[in-house]
Amino acid sequence: MKEYSKICALLSEKKEVTSEWYKARIDRYVFNDIIVPLYYSIDLRESSYKSTVVDCNMFPAGFMHVKHNERIVSLFQKYISEYIHKFRKKISSIYLVPENFTRNPFYIQNIVKLSKILQEVAFNSGIEFSLLLDSDDESSFIELKNAIIHFQSLPFLPYNATVNDDSIIILNKDLTNGISTVLSSVNNVLPSPLYGWYRRSKYNFFQKYEELATEISKILHCDHWFFCSITSYISMNGDSWQMENELLAKEVDSLVKKIKEKYELYGIKDIPKVFVKSDNGTFGRANIAVFSGDDIRKLNKKNRDELYRKGVKNNFVIQECIYSALCYEDEMLFISSSIQKHISCERMLYVVGGQHCSTLLRMHTQKGNGDNLNAPGMFVSNVEHALYNNPLENLIMRLTTLATMEELYCLC
Repeated sequence: MKEYSKICALLSEKKEVTSEWYKARIDRYVFNDIIVPLYYSIDLRESSYKSTVVDCNMFPAGFMHVKHNERIVSLFQKYISEYIHKFRKKISSIYLVPENFTRNPFYIQNIVKLSKILQEVAFNSGIEFSLLLDSDDESSFIELKNAIIHFQSLPFLPYNATVNDDSIIILNKDLTNGISTVLSSVNNVLPSPLYGWYRRSKYNFFQKYEELATEISKILHCDHWFFCSITSYISMNGDSWQMENELLAKEVDSLVKKIKEKYELYGIKDIPKVFVKSDNGTFGRANIAVFSGDDIRKLNKKNRDELYRKGVKNNFVIQECIYSALCYEDEMLFISSSIQKHISCERMLYVVGGQHCSTLLRMHTQKGNGDNLNAPGMFVSNVEHALYNNPLENLIMRLTTLATMEELYCLC
């Protein structure tokens, strides 16, 4: 598409100006003690006419697919060294806090791989590394410890051990249920516990991202829609689905209309579609795709029960669907107009200290290019070896980094 190609060319032409803008924004946050997050991962959707982040995970799993190499170790080590220097800390230990998932072998493998990376970082820094299991009771502590040891023998802090002030706590736990007693009594927690789902809002993130995308689009003299999804938000009291579904249906129709206007403006032939999903982390659940408000009104009981909970407040993000045109074949990534001939896929970018460190590919043989691929039956591959370049990728990562910092600034 002409407009999309033009933006890619503008990014190259105005590389110095956009870099200065990014650095100035980073410096502004750091001055207020808001630092670049230790790590995050983003789900990146790429069509033939736009690319953007569709989800941002502040406590990423999936490290079992990430290569343990010199680059990722050096990025973690550089971040921790700069953190120690900035806040004049004397650190003796690094502790990793995982989720209490004893029945998810994939997540346990993620923790084992991340632990091995952090062990090397700690060794290179002359400090200790241990796992800190944030369990409610000793029996669940032992269960989780045994689940991890089944895959790898690793050092653990004893149950109810005192955590020293000269330690760095690294979270790989999304804190859906809030901050535990252990975490509420320690300092130096990375990323900040305020990114936990007990406080964080997906819609707030996308709002911050869009504000920044709008700002950079004025420098590039382009429409920020090409690297930003249209989103909206609705809160429902949970009185009853019959009483409240019309509110959601009207909000869906309103967003579909905005997408349709963009499609008509740029001559795009796709059918406008949106995702309705929970405003906080749900591991890919509570996420349905619809084409209109009528689809909400006619929602079957299974999808209603998955999406809506009676008696509690239901907060939803309604997000533009980005039809993926990304394909992977013969160890190559490419954009194709004949996507129906290929497996639906999307990239996941892993970022440490604001720097891209790994690319994974999520694929699903039973889903289409406009579906949610983070669903049972998906499979993941490391595609760092694949020669592929999206000129918007670096811009999207920078906007994401700034959006997460603005989130934290507003939460503090």
